[in-house]
Amino acid sequence: MCSPAYMAPEQLEGHVLTLKCDVWAVGINLWELATQKLPWAEEAMRESPNGLADYEYCRRKVVGYARSLPPLGGPVRSACLAVVACSLLLTAPLTRQLPTN
Repeated sequence: MCSPAYMAPEQLEGHVLTLKCDVWAVGINLWELATQKLPWAEEAMRESPNGLADYEYCRRKVVGYARSLPPLGGPVRSACLAVVACSLLLTAPLTRQLPTN
């Protein structure tokens, strides 16, 4: 089990884990590197009862409705990282790109 903030939508729904879940987690890490924060972290502090992106919050936010990434806003350390992160954070697992050699 990993931190809910890094879980792919299909993982939050309880489906079988695949390499696409890891691709999602890498996308979250790249987003964090580019923006210095997790996606939805600010919203979680406002909306979640405990102010954290816990399992229930992430499940509602990422799976509950058509997930869209928050605007990059603020300082973006690397536009290139942000673009790559967005390509890895596609809701449908089949649309997430796997790394190639």
